[in-house]
Order: sequence, then C-alpha cells, then structure tokens
Amino acid sequence: MRTRRAPPPELPLDIPLDWSAEQALAAYEWLDHLRTQIWLRYGEDIVALLRDGLVRPAAPARGDDPPF
Repeated sequence: MRTRRAPPPELPLDIPLDWSAEQALAAYEWLDHLRTQIWLRYGEDIVALLRDGLVRPAAPARGDDPPF
C-alpha cells in the first residue's frame, strides 16, 4: 500500500487523506467528466478569452494532463 501524501501547500482544496483508492478514482473520474461537460458548453468562450489574452491558462501540475 502506498503512503498517502498531504496536498502541496498551494493547493486550496482540503482533500481527505483517508480515501480508498476506489474513492480517489471515483472523484478523479467525476472531475474528468465535469471538465468535459464544461468544455462542451463553454469551450468556444474559453478559447476566445484565451485568444484575447484576458486570462492566463493555468499551468498543469507536474506530470498531470493540461486542464483542457
């Protein structure tokens, strides 16, 4: 079993440290689904904002996929 690490201090979320692997996977899959739904609904608007330079894209965490 892997040791669970505390989130980095800059992470504004308080993710429980006692989730099972199954619970963590369920949360990860739900967030992935949420990201997809946001992109389907607001993708063109997000692209326009990024193109216009109104927002800076968030840098992906080390080793993670980009947010969209």
